[in-house]
Amino acid sequence: MGKSWQCDLTEKVFIAFKQYQFAVSVGELRKLKNRLIALDIDGMIFDLSDDCDFHSFDLPQFQTHIKLSLCELIQLRDLFEGTWFAIELIHMCHDILGDYRVQKA
Repeated sequence: MGKSWQCDLTEKVFIAFKQYQFAVSVGELRKLKNRLIALDIDGMIFDLSDDCDFHSFDLPQFQTHIKLSLCELIQLRDLFEGTWFAIELIHMCHDILGDYRVQKA
């Protein structure tokens, strides 16, 4: 449903989810991920009112908001968590391996 990639030239992380696509810095990605994790998904699942079927997620840096179903919200949260894991893994590899260059054969 979504994908993410990082551009080393612009130092941005690109997120594509549904029809939305946006680029954020790593710091902005952390803030958005923390906002998604802070949502009470368990409470929303067990709340039987219609108010919890959808959630509006504001993106003030893009002057927009995304209205997501509960399932889409969980998918977006998983996408952000996976993206953050990949960024941390890349940083760990750089710390362990140091700077490296790929040599042409």
